[in-house]
Amino acid sequence: MCPRGGESLVRVISGRWGGRILPARIPSETRPTLDAVREALFNMLACRMSFDGQSVLDLYAGSGALGIEALSRGAAHATFVDRSKRAAQAIDENCCALAIPPSLYTIVCEDAKRFLEQSDERFTLMFADPPYQGVAEWKRLIPALLHAACIESGTVCVFEYSAALKLELPQLFQTIAERQWGDTTCLIACRQ
Repeated sequence: MCPRGGESLVRVISGRWGGRILPARIPSETRPTLDAVREALFNMLACRMSFDGQSVLDLYAGSGALGIEALSRGAAHATFVDRSKRAAQAIDENCCALAIPPSLYTIVCEDAKRFLEQSDERFTLMFADPPYQGVAEWKRLIPALLHAACIESGTVCVFEYSAALKLELPQLFQTIAERQWGDTTCLIACRQ
């Protein structure tokens, strides 16, 4: 991440758009995943799966960096969900700046829980990176994931959260890997 007038720049790590900077101004309420953490996370995922053809759900998408990284590495489609209109606008600016074909992504300005309750799409890879303030959002999110039609058996789920939080997933999620980098923990699980 590089400074830009008190803000952070986010870089695509690898793949088709590797090395490119996401140019959109990041909303102040957004906490983008650091480049080093995103690189380590995607390396962990790449050891376990191919990104080719994946249908990606990026919840609490913020800048869109996680979904864009998956697209850059070969995912077939990414759906970005964030309730902030500023975040949705930033994601659109980032995708346009990289000339990502509009057929490869959808941006939804919606609450994550509500999206999960209403979506009939099917996703094979999901990222969930809610704000770090407490456990309230996780208490809303986990039950919604359990009942979401769009998160099927076999969906790989990536949860990013504060290392201070002890996230306990229901038995329907089998933990594949868990790593901590500074104050960030990433847990990769498979929906059973």
